[in-house]
Amino acid sequence: MLLALATGARAQAYTQFCPAELGIAPIVRGSESGAQSAEFASWLWAGGPRTVLKASLVADTDHGWYVWDVADLTLSSKSARGLYSTPVVVKFPQPLAIRHAWVSRVRSSGDPRFDGTTDGDVDCDPPAYPGPLPKATSAPRKAASIPDTAQTVSAVQVAAPVASDCAHPFASATVTHPVQPIFPLLVASSTYTAQVTVAVGDRDDLLDSWIYKTSGDAAIDQSALRAARASSYASAVAYCRKVKGFYLFRADFQP
Repeated sequence: MLLALATGARAQAYTQFCPAELGIAPIVRGSESGAQSAEFASWLWAGGPRTVLKASLVADTDHGWYVWDVADLTLSSKSARGLYSTPVVVKFPQPLAIRHAWVSRVRSSGDPRFDGTTDGDVDCDPPAYPGPLPKATSAPRKAASIPDTAQTVSAVQVAAPVASDCAHPFASATVTHPVQPIFPLLVASSTYTAQVTVAVGDRDDLLDSWIYKTSGDAAIDQSALRAARASSYASAVAYCRKVKGFYLFRADFQP
C-alpha cells in the first residue's frame, strides 16, 4: 500500500469547511509588472450555489495585515472548480504583495454544511497551506478586464490576528497510523489503485472520507475506504495552530 499526500480535493467537500473561499489577483495598469499592486481583484467561490450576505476577509502582506468586508454576492458563474461571484476590487493604501489571504467569517444562505445547517455565520480557519510560502495570488489581471460596475472596497490595516513565530507555522495534514487495506475475495486477480480523500478536522480527527479516484471495482474501493477510515491522522497547521485540511489516502492493491 502506498500513501501519498495531496493538496487538492473535490471542491464541494472543500467548501463545507467554509461556506466560501477567496480568490485574489493583483490588478495591473499599463506596463506594471504585477509583483506589487495597490489594487486587487477578488472573488468568492464555492462548490455549489449560494449567496454570501456578508464576508470578512484578511490578508497577510509584505506591508502588514489588512482586513475588508464584502456583501451581497451571489455565486453563480460556472467554472471547472465551482461557482464564482462577480469580482470585487480591493484597494490598499500602498502597493504591496499578498502572502496569504482568506475568508475569516462569512454569513451565507443556501449552502449545505457538515453540521446539517444551511444558513448563518461561520468563522473560518486559515486554509491548510501546503508550505510556508504558497502562491497566494492568481495571475495579474489587466484593469480593462474588471467591469466598471464592480464593487469596490478599501482594506484597513490591523494588528496581526494570528501568530507565525513558532518553529513550524505551516504543515499539511498527515496520516500517523495507516491501516493496511485487505484485498477482497472474489475480485479478479489484477493490480488496482484507489484514492480516498480524507477530511481531517482540527483535533486530529477524521470528519469525512470519500472516493476521490475509483479503482474501477466497487469492492476494492470499499476496502480502501474502510482502511482510510480506520487510520489515524494529524491535523494541518496554519499560523501555528491546528486547522482543518485534506489528506489523499492512496491504496495500491496487488494479488
